[in-house]
Amino acid sequence: MKFIPRGYEFERAGPVSNKVQPVVADVAGRLLLCVLTLLLNTGAYCGEIWRGAIKSIPDGQCEAGQSLDLWKTPIMTSVLLPQASRLALPTIGGPKILLMKGTALASTVTVFELIGAAHLVRAQTH
Repeated sequence: MKFIPRGYEFERAGPVSNKVQPVVADVAGRLLLCVLTLLLNTGAYCGEIWRGAIKSIPDGQCEAGQSLDLWKTPIMTSVLLPQASRLALPTIGGPKILLMKGTALASTVTVFELIGAAHLVRAQTH
């Protein structure tokens, strides 16, 4: 299970522009490439925020759920996540702002695609 956090570390540490490009460049368009890049980047940040919030809850809370004979899923949904959400939700604002900045960058990619398509149509009709 340690490979998942290491993958998120790689995702967070690298530049946004070239994360998905080698994988998706030949398969799909540039807009899908932008969406996947922004999704992975924001997901990495939000995942780390939620992980830190859950880790910051004292172990006694989980032990209290176990003493009530709850399974892991009810402990997580009824005991840990409500407390972690109070810690994580104010911090989520940072990745939201980064996502909004990234969508502005993605809009420039689609503008260049539209201009390229317009040049192609003009070349075919004249």
